[in-house]
Amino acid sequence: MKKLIPAIAILFVATTGILYFINIKPQRPAPVDTIIVDGEDEAHFEKKKEWFDAMHRTAPGDNWKAMDIEYRHERSNSSKKTGTISGTWSEVGSNNLAGRTHLADYDQETGEVYLLTSGGNIWKGTPGNNDWQSYNDHFQITGAHFFRRISIEGGERWVVATSDWNIQGFLYSDDQGISWNYTTGLENAADWGNLRRAVMILDSGNPVFYVLTMEWDYTNWNKIICVYKSTDLGESFSKVIEYPTPQYGPEAEFDMWTEYEQKNTVYIIENENFGRLDTQDQVVNIGTLPAVSGNTRLTGFDNGTEKRFYVSKTNNSVTAFYASDDGGVTWSAKGSVSEGPFQSNSFAASVINPEILYFGGVNAYRSENSGASWTKVNDWWEYYGNEMTKLHADIPGMCPFEVDGSELLFINTDGGTYISEDYLATVENISMENLRISQYYTTLTYKEDPTVIYAGAQDQGYQRTVAGQSGDNVYNFDQLISGDYGHLVSGDDGASTWCVYPGFAMYYPDAVNSTNRKTWDFVGSGFFWMPQLMEDPYDPTGCYLAGGSTTSGSHIYYLNSNGYSISYEEQDFDFSEGGDAKISAMAYSKANPINRYVLTSEGGFFYSNDYGVNWNKSQGFSGPGTHYFYGNSIIVSENEPLTIYVGGSGYSSCPVFVSYDGGLNFETFNAGLPGTLVFDMVLDDSETILFAATEVGAFACDLTTGEWSDLFEAGVPDQAFWSVEWVNSFARFATYGRGIWDFTPTLAPTAGFLADQNVGCAGMEVSFMDISTGDPQEWLWEFEGGNPETSSLQNPPPVLYENKGSYSVSLTVTNQGGSNTKVMEDYIMVMEIPGAPDQVSAPDSVKLTDLTTDLYTAGSPDALTYNWLIIPEEAGVIDSEEMYAVLHWSEGFIGDAEITVAGYNQCGMGEYSTPKIITRYLNVGIGEEALNAKLYPNPVKNILNYQVDPGAKNISIVNSQGVSLLKIHNTEGTIDVSGFKPGNYFLIYTVGNQNMSARFLKMY
Repeated sequence: MKKLIPAIAILFVATTGILYFINIKPQRPAPVDTIIVDGEDEAHFEKKKEWFDAMHRTAPGDNWKAMDIEYRHERSNSSKKTGTISGTWSEVGSNNLAGRTHLADYDQETGEVYLLTSGGNIWKGTPGNNDWQSYNDHFQITGAHFFRRISIEGGERWVVATSDWNIQGFLYSDDQGISWNYTTGLENAADWGNLRRAVMILDSGNPVFYVLTMEWDYTNWNKIICVYKSTDLGESFSKVIEYPTPQYGPEAEFDMWTEYEQKNTVYIIENENFGRLDTQDQVVNIGTLPAVSGNTRLTGFDNGTEKRFYVSKTNNSVTAFYASDDGGVTWSAKGSVSEGPFQSNSFAASVINPEILYFGGVNAYRSENSGASWTKVNDWWEYYGNEMTKLHADIPGMCPFEVDGSELLFINTDGGTYISEDYLATVENISMENLRISQYYTTLTYKEDPTVIYAGAQDQGYQRTVAGQSGDNVYNFDQLISGDYGHLVSGDDGASTWCVYPGFAMYYPDAVNSTNRKTWDFVGSGFFWMPQLMEDPYDPTGCYLAGGSTTSGSHIYYLNSNGYSISYEEQDFDFSEGGDAKISAMAYSKANPINRYVLTSEGGFFYSNDYGVNWNKSQGFSGPGTHYFYGNSIIVSENEPLTIYVGGSGYSSCPVFVSYDGGLNFETFNAGLPGTLVFDMVLDDSETILFAATEVGAFACDLTTGEWSDLFEAGVPDQAFWSVEWVNSFARFATYGRGIWDFTPTLAPTAGFLADQNVGCAGMEVSFMDISTGDPQEWLWEFEGGNPETSSLQNPPPVLYENKGSYSVSLTVTNQGGSNTKVMEDYIMVMEIPGAPDQVSAPDSVKLTDLTTDLYTAGSPDALTYNWLIIPEEAGVIDSEEMYAVLHWSEGFIGDAEITVAGYNQCGMGEYSTPKIITRYLNVGIGEEALNAKLYPNPVKNILNYQVDPGAKNISIVNSQGVSLLKIHNTEGTIDVSGFKPGNYFLIYTVGNQNMSARFLKMY
């Protein structure tokens, strides 16, 4: 039965199995009460492993772990950036809820302690100072169970042994974790097998390493247990002993140990046989244990004068202990504990008192009588509310050290590391701050306030950020309920949340402000250890759960919170296809929620166009390796609803596929993406970037090019990234070992510029200023017609323009996010002094009664303004700087006026146009202009031909003042005008009662 134990005051209600208690630390924000979920037994871990293995689905013969390690190693040794997407990383948290640590190493000289964590990092700090620092964020070393620091010429070497498969599990660094090298000589174990134990002795002061491996004998086709030795500071190993398992039994029956300080003898146990290695690396048998098989651990006490040895044997979750107080010659059975050791370093003996032993499984135990009886340090659930003084569950390492005659014991747990100075009678948590090693499955951010973050952790429960934090620093989190939680979803942007624990679903109606929740235990069987959830797009009180079934197969469950309980409805469609396939991912179209999609653990893709009532399997999802594709994530474009991205196991398949027709057909989508496991994906708001959280890190795809970028860079942890969500302007990733990290993409900048002048004369110098936005890092100017023609400076030197013309200016700005170009066509206008305009357009003559005359010039191409001139000045006034002008005649002026115009610009005033003569005449006795009169040539020098209306009378010639000069008696003929002064003259006559006139110009 599931127990809910809010760690408060001890109030036990037998009918419900609930405990309540409260603990408030004065130096820290008041914590919320943590609900405790009981039930994490051995079956829990087996189901977790089954789920984890299912996600890493591969073809027979493909080893996903080796593929991931190879990619990580190549990346760590390469400075080449992959892809084009860049940005900035910031660490989010948690700051206060540490995850699993494996072992500790203490520096006697400095008082500093080194911690090796489940996330594969080496941290160093001084207990009590909260000054933890990670030394290898850039290169993850998981599965570590051995760490030593040894002196070498010119410095110090760090050596690490790891139980990871398919690598030579012994590494060393001579620069404090910056760069790492794998040993050589363990190639056979790297091909198939692992390193189970490592020890170090001193031979005449020189470090010598021994490792115990499990590997494969390809000749006899069976497992073998081997001992290797290194005499060159771990750079290479050679085999010294080999145990074929058909003869000696399984690897669980072997172990090896040496005392940390003395470092002079290697002891080994093989089944019931206990011995030591001599100087020739041969096993010298010392004694024999009772013939009991089981998972074996060896530890001991050796202070140089007294030697005691201890062995644990575990069968069916019960561990029996054996002890020898005569140097290993004789052995006797001692007590037992109803748990198995959590890891290889979970069993240790005191380095001060030979009768005190330490053992860790889910809980920690100590014995004060050589293992005859054992005392539990605290029940794991007591941690909640007493985090400083009670051990967290799961104990990977017991690491004792002698310090000035006393013992300092480091206890490594799934909730950080503790220290004890009284043989485990009391403990103190030294990882309450700044040991940022949280192991998260998922995050969800409240969209209205991104400082409110929910997280589902490995063994650190369902968490929420502590209220009142600004976000300037790494966040502290509250653990609201213990256990493992994943697949956080919300139908109202985080105001309420749904998540799953292995065995039940949980709903927080007021997730932001309250700890009130509802749970629903799984009904049926066949669920994954942590099944997927999908929010209801129409109702935040509902969600969809990936089954499982109450009968058989794999069905979707609809859950709904109504009142005080959660109801469920199992839907009809079976996605198992009559086999073992299970639902591994679900999604709907945000643009059209009627469309639903499902992926299965065996590569099946299903779609529904009626809210999930009816389902069809895509026949187009059948590319190479798709039957080895475990689908983890489905992303449906909101802008292009027929575009669907799916991600999952890509070791024997492609890690990401895309469909452009709503799931009918798919194609690979992995340019630049390694073959790994994609846990989760998300699109940014603009749908220009697709982010992926993967087993080997964070990736982003530029959807304009289809190219993936590895977002790994300096300062970003080399981790498995399990989830990703888009929050406002950044992608929020959850890692399984280094907490939560935000990635803000560096967007391409926007180019912009100004000039101090853009119109001027030949020889002008123009200064340009960059006003681009978006943090450009590079600039490229191009100046058409200028000198210099280009510049790469942000603000270039003055540009010289020597020739007349209109010129374009271009600026391209670039940063890690891309480039942007701004072009201003004809931006710079280089002018000269304007040329003379054409002659002014105006009438040749006007009457004295005409008070104004319109003037026009076609202008000069370079002129900005115009200067009008009238001679004589007393003729009138022209008040204009434009191409159009109006001449205002002076009152009473009669005669010829000369009109000219000149163009003007910044370079000066040009030449005046050819004068235009306008005659203003006294129009007394002069009638309307005769349209049918003929005067030619006109202008005339000597002889004027004329012809007027045959009925014309009173024909005469007058000047512009109206003075009669000549009377004519014929209606046509010639007139000698050679004696007339140059100017305007008029031939006047009458036709009937109408006065008529025709003008002619006498030339010089």
